[in-house]
Amino acid sequence: MVSPYKTLFFFFYLLIFCSFTSGDNRSQYNVPLGAYTVCAGDIDLDGDIDIMVGHNVINNWSGISYLINTNNGYFTLTDSLFFFGWQYVKIGQLDNNPYPEIIFKKENSSTEFIGIIFNNNFGDSIFLDTHSYNGISYIATGDIDNNGFNDIIFASNNGQFFGVFYNFDNKNFSLPEFHYLTGTYPTGLTCGDLNNDGRNDIIVFGAKVEVYYSLASGLQEVLLCEHQTDGFIEDFNHDGKKDIICFDDLAMIGLTGVTMFENTGSGNFIKHDEIVFPFSTSEFLLSDFDNDSLPDILFRLMNKSGYIIYNNQGGFQLGDSAFVPVVDYGEHWRNSFCADLDGNGYNDVITIRTSGVVLPANLDIKFNDGKGHFVDHPLGIKNKVNEIQPFKCFPNPFCDQTLFEFNLSTTELVNLSIYDVGGKLVTCLIDEKLEAGKYNVAWKRNDLNKKPCDPGLYFAILKLNGEPKRILKLVIY
Repeated sequence: MVSPYKTLFFFFYLLIFCSFTSGDNRSQYNVPLGAYTVCAGDIDLDGDIDIMVGHNVINNWSGISYLINTNNGYFTLTDSLFFFGWQYVKIGQLDNNPYPEIIFKKENSSTEFIGIIFNNNFGDSIFLDTHSYNGISYIATGDIDNNGFNDIIFASNNGQFFGVFYNFDNKNFSLPEFHYLTGTYPTGLTCGDLNNDGRNDIIVFGAKVEVYYSLASGLQEVLLCEHQTDGFIEDFNHDGKKDIICFDDLAMIGLTGVTMFENTGSGNFIKHDEIVFPFSTSEFLLSDFDNDSLPDILFRLMNKSGYIIYNNQGGFQLGDSAFVPVVDYGEHWRNSFCADLDGNGYNDVITIRTSGVVLPANLDIKFNDGKGHFVDHPLGIKNKVNEIQPFKCFPNPFCDQTLFEFNLSTTELVNLSIYDVGGKLVTCLIDEKLEAGKYNVAWKRNDLNKKPCDPGLYFAILKLNGEPKRILKLVIY
């Protein structure tokens, strides 16, 4: 077991050359140089979403920065940990403890490792030897073998392969299982259950897009289509089946393409016509920005002016777009992540600016008001929580079932939904108009597909007439 090492010199550098907060709007921050990837989740299980930033190598330093959410969207840089190597930091659930794990990369002169920090304890970490030194480009998690514990999948563009560390629990992982590719170099990696058999499948993007179905006998390769840069496995039309949404970088001609594969069941797909957008983009993300249970599409523009968000109208149709400006400080590159940081029930957008020099700010947050606007300050729900009587559940923590209780003084349009630590919808328990009275609603820890949710932290959000009113933190053990 290896403990992370703190870099004191770096903190002195940080104090001398940059302040953490930029301005008074609390939407811009400075973290150490070389900010490269970003993710978010409730690392400390206090009910709000924290931020992790992975850094590439600058002046022989790289590692992970840890930003704690101190008050509904206000952040404090708590720690920076030294792990050499370009950091593709992820947050995932790898054991039965409700605390999520931090997953990252570490390297020395001869090999690369997948590092794991368990249960918000920086002294409790392990490193899985990939037995390779080809540049790990992508990391994902998913339960490939259906044993109840998420495995770690990684891919190398330069090495032309992907690998799997199978998770046996209790910090016990298999040796890496390698799958070498021909005629393609990975440019993206994702994981999810495509045929509702309880096993997560793997998709590798590149010159060929290949689906690797997880079977009891091993992984079965199926060619989905030719060239797509990246993509997601997501229930795009909210019918209980996971679809495949692909992104094609057409920057050479100033365009962007999106191709949607509709899952009709048992791993069969209908390919919808490619949608070509009249701009160049370096990344796209799926996130439900308006809380209608349909993931919308966010494009990060190549010219670094900001984002364009397209609303998902259902039926694999996109509606109106909205432009979200983000200031260009002369950075080399950007990466992004979406999560509800201020607790108002709507997903916000985090931007990381990559540069080898100090910028006015290298972390930027745009807070979502739920009405199509993104602002430079946290919104929260503190001014909206006194309009109904207490919202509670029992038992909590729980194993199999919990019971929610709330009162209505008037007839209201009620939505009671469960979300994971990343702000993703898990299931919707109520979405209808209810008359005044007392209500009890049970949740048997099932997701939208009626499958049991993994142990960990979840959030129940009660909305009245579309406005979030109460949030409860739930722990499944």
